[in-house]
Amino acid sequence: MPTSELQAWLTRAVAALLALVLLHLLRPRRRKVEVPFGGLWRRVLGSVEARSLGRRWQRLLSFLMFVAFLGLLLGAQLGDLLHPERVVRPRRQGSTVLLIDRSASMATRDGASEAGPVARLDEAKNRAAQWLDQLPPDEDVLLAVASGSFEVCAGWGSDRQAIHKALESVTASQGGMDLNRAVRSAAQMLQGRPGARLLVASDGGLPLQPLETAPVPLQWLWAGPLGAAGYDSKVPYVLANLAVEQAAIRAQADDPDRGVLTVQVRNDTGKNVRARLAIFAADTGETTGDLAKDRNLRRLVDVQLPAGATTVQVPDLELVDARFAVRVEPQHPDLIDLAHWDDWGLAVVAAQRRLKVLWVGDKNHYLDAALAATGRADVQRVAPADYHPEAWRAVDRARHGIDLVILDGVLAEAPDGLATWRLGLDLARDATQLAHNPEVLVRAADHPAMRGVSFQDTNFDAVRLLPIQSGQKVLAAASLGGGRSAAVMLASEVPVRQLTWGIDLRETDLVGRYALPILASNALAWLAGEDQPLLQPLELGRPWAVDAPLPTGSWQYREPGQPPRPARLSAGQFVGSSEAFGLHQWTHISGETVVRPTSLPPSERPTALLHQGEGVRDRPVQAASDTGNNWPIYMAYLVVVLFGLLLEWTAYLRRRTV
Repeated sequence: MPTSELQAWLTRAVAALLALVLLHLLRPRRRKVEVPFGGLWRRVLGSVEARSLGRRWQRLLSFLMFVAFLGLLLGAQLGDLLHPERVVRPRRQGSTVLLIDRSASMATRDGASEAGPVARLDEAKNRAAQWLDQLPPDEDVLLAVASGSFEVCAGWGSDRQAIHKALESVTASQGGMDLNRAVRSAAQMLQGRPGARLLVASDGGLPLQPLETAPVPLQWLWAGPLGAAGYDSKVPYVLANLAVEQAAIRAQADDPDRGVLTVQVRNDTGKNVRARLAIFAADTGETTGDLAKDRNLRRLVDVQLPAGATTVQVPDLELVDARFAVRVEPQHPDLIDLAHWDDWGLAVVAAQRRLKVLWVGDKNHYLDAALAATGRADVQRVAPADYHPEAWRAVDRARHGIDLVILDGVLAEAPDGLATWRLGLDLARDATQLAHNPEVLVRAADHPAMRGVSFQDTNFDAVRLLPIQSGQKVLAAASLGGGRSAAVMLASEVPVRQLTWGIDLRETDLVGRYALPILASNALAWLAGEDQPLLQPLELGRPWAVDAPLPTGSWQYREPGQPPRPARLSAGQFVGSSEAFGLHQWTHISGETVVRPTSLPPSERPTALLHQGEGVRDRPVQAASDTGNNWPIYMAYLVVVLFGLLLEWTAYLRRRTV
């Protein structure tokens, strides 16, 4: 029991007791009356003096009775204070969590009004306000909003005016709707409450995951097309909307200083549309507002977009700046994009870390120059006689720090679990079959190790023909005439990645062509597991796990528009989530930086509608429960006190008349 309530009770008890004592002391006094003859009253006065002790006892008994009655009343009130669970409060007819969907798709302006298009969120707020106005006064309501997170805006017991005010302040977020999480959170709010139900005001976007069985009765207050269609999700729906679903950029194979931007654009209009892509680039910035400045504009690309999704590639972009933003705009004068919130896409050039390479073999100036041209190889040399594979196992990487091994002209085992690049065997002394002056052709141009590589006009004096084993992919082959060919470059990924070249760089003019640095760069990236340098965007409103280059030390996380804060690290990964569209950045105390773009989940497509459950309906009148004791204990004490006062009043009248 709170101390303040106990002090108030003690104050009332002392005040009531003092008042009772004062009332008892203010007893009536006899009036002095002069009579002509006193002898007549002697017998009466004698009788009164004989009964004075009994009358004093009657007055004391009356005082004790009133004290007992007061004690009963105060004791009953104290019992309720000590045991509040026994106090039965008036029951409400029901309890409803009013949940407003504030995800990104609710900003779509496809509602009709006299003033023009209305956002789905405004429509949902208007419907929710009308529902509140028609609600019985004994219905208890909690107002909450949800997207990727769940937030209470007005708790139980708030008056209708406070709920209306909180409802007006709801705005759309930039994240997706996690319906399962919202339903679970609402169920916790409704636990143990009478007549529990959840009412969701939403446009019916597909949830991030299939909706599980709702733990509480679930009803819907539809906004947008589902509301206009009378809750019939089978009505065809076409929206005037262009959207950027995803953007990614990678360096070109033939020029690492220039890149190719790949943009996936979605056309929801159901017809061909002329559009323009505006591409911006900058070295710093976190939001589209930071990047989309006139000085950052790099390219305008006119495109024809058929209905559905289309992939557009924009080549030859300078990679001086690592952060890119792209916006799609309709070029038809009669087309107004009603869902402007999905017109942007973000991309970041993947940062390539330096690789520690163990080179086992004699000096090879050609290979040395090719590795230096990549700009990312830190080479540690070991003579063949001093090479022991067991000393360089992958499980010991924390000790030696080697990422991959080059076996140049060395017939030795590769370290267990470590990616290996075999090349440059002594063709003159090799017992395997050789081909002299062959024509070498690329056979797997789509393989990451061969991206941008061509052997046209390249001469080979001799190449080693490699036997093909299970699980190996032929990257390049030598033509032997008569329609026959044999592999000269192989790649395998089981148990670890391995490249095998049957080429000696001293037996070809490949060393004087640009293809060699490209081959070396591709080989390092593929062996190190970086063959797909396209950074996958982080979906807004969903949990993230981003690999940390340095799993130890002090990392700071910066969310777009927010000050830096300590990053959360778990098992060598950054963990967290956000609903802020932009570029999210993690910075190490040493200066190492990790940047990731974001994108909206598929559930936030404004045309992805789902009719799930039933619309809002009136609640049947719920009778009050007859179980339990609904008669507070102090009411029973009050009846006893009133009955005692009646007896005391009857006795008082009898004394006055006797």
